[in-house]
Amino acid sequence: MNFADPQENPDNGPVSGRLSLILGAAIVDGSGVVVPPGGNMGAAVLVRVEGQEVTLLATGPTPDVLRHAAAGDLEREGWVMRPGAVLLPAMVNAHAHLDLTHIGARRHDPARGFVEWVGMVRAERARDEVTTRVAVQAGLALSARGGVVAIGDICGAVEGVPRDWAARELAAHVPMGVSFVEFFGLGGGLGGGLGGGPERARAGLEATGLKWGEELGRGEVRVSLSPHAPYSVGRDGFGLAGYLAGSNAARRAAVCTHLAECAEERQLVTRGDGPFAELLKGIGIWNEEIAATFGRDRSPVARVLGGGGGGVGGDPWLTAGDIVVHCNDVDDEDMALLMKAKVHVVFCPRASAYFGAAAHFGPHRYREMLEAGVNVALGTDSIINLPEHEATGSGARIGVLDEMRLLARRDGVDATTVLAMGLGRGARALGLDEKMFGLSDPGGAGERVRRISGVVSVDARLEAHVSRAAVLEAVVKGDGAVSMVEPVWA
Repeated sequence: MNFADPQENPDNGPVSGRLSLILGAAIVDGSGVVVPPGGNMGAAVLVRVEGQEVTLLATGPTPDVLRHAAAGDLEREGWVMRPGAVLLPAMVNAHAHLDLTHIGARRHDPARGFVEWVGMVRAERARDEVTTRVAVQAGLALSARGGVVAIGDICGAVEGVPRDWAARELAAHVPMGVSFVEFFGLGGGLGGGLGGGPERARAGLEATGLKWGEELGRGEVRVSLSPHAPYSVGRDGFGLAGYLAGSNAARRAAVCTHLAECAEERQLVTRGDGPFAELLKGIGIWNEEIAATFGRDRSPVARVLGGGGGGVGGDPWLTAGDIVVHCNDVDDEDMALLMKAKVHVVFCPRASAYFGAAAHFGPHRYREMLEAGVNVALGTDSIINLPEHEATGSGARIGVLDEMRLLARRDGVDATTVLAMGLGRGARALGLDEKMFGLSDPGGAGERVRRISGVVSVDARLEAHVSRAAVLEAVVKGDGAVSMVEPVWA
């Protein structure tokens, strides 16, 4: 066990704040079991908390941690006892729609298609600032209950107009993350709704007053852009997003888009017809100019990463480090494009199952992506696609541990793989420091203190001397509740 210096921070001088000693049965992070069980409270994490910042001072067997110099300063109220629980870092939800939380969980029959569901969301989403902010607040509270401390949230457009409401509410509360401001734009000109083109989108984005790539509010939430999807934003709109994201010379903001999510998307992109075409006609924006940009691409991934959209041999619409969400519809050629583009993929397993993606495209290829070197993180998507018992009542939460558990149980994926997808890989996708999402070696590599994301506990009812495999299985295949210990932020 390594101890961090309790007195000094090499960057900021003396370390202040309150001490918290968290006791559990074992400690786990994306690397595996950090401290194996030595009793139902045989593992400990000692941290110093100042506001929403958590500094790791020591981790290890409880007797060793109690010998740390700072432990002598502990007040009794600084002890947090979680007998039999597994302690792990606070997690990353790399894709959420918190401004839809007020809609709640909704049942969906995949046979009825994606576009009907889109119509429900368009009808029921909040249209004013107060309702939007309240929805985000509710989503943040559920996220904290899900053990999440960092969020990649979509700041939804309202009736086709970019808004900053969700971004500002997120930044007022969550310790870290990215708010991706959504916009739409097909075709050119200054028309309304989806058909406003890049000119209208840019005017709407500028009206928010947000500065792309910069932190917003009191925490560490950056703002970036989300051209909604390749069926609702054209090549020029993606180009606008890339231009604005690159306008911050100090730190480019990653762009995030939904990609290869559903069969209707594939039909519009490859054939130029289907339910999405009918939707666009129904809201009055389908014309020859827009129609000419569809029906010429091999796949949605080829459209965006292969420079499609009616052009020949164009540049990719995204840049290395950008984020593509879902990627349910990926063939071998698409896989090669994902690898070449060096984008991050955010997979939302339960949303994929909710919409019946596997019936159209086969099992998601996230394991092959990981093996090929593509960074794959986990997201929850919106509360709408979650089970009702997770949206209401005493067990309500929005968190990626439930996504991990689906993959571990259904697909037999090993625990360290899914843990990494909800910890370090999620951090990497959002441009956060991956080291913050681990609980091993405080003070290693010459560091005297190290900031971490936080600490959560998973009720596992572990006894002494169970195997490391049993510890990991209790986390990713068990049904124990997760709870945030530090920081207390929502």
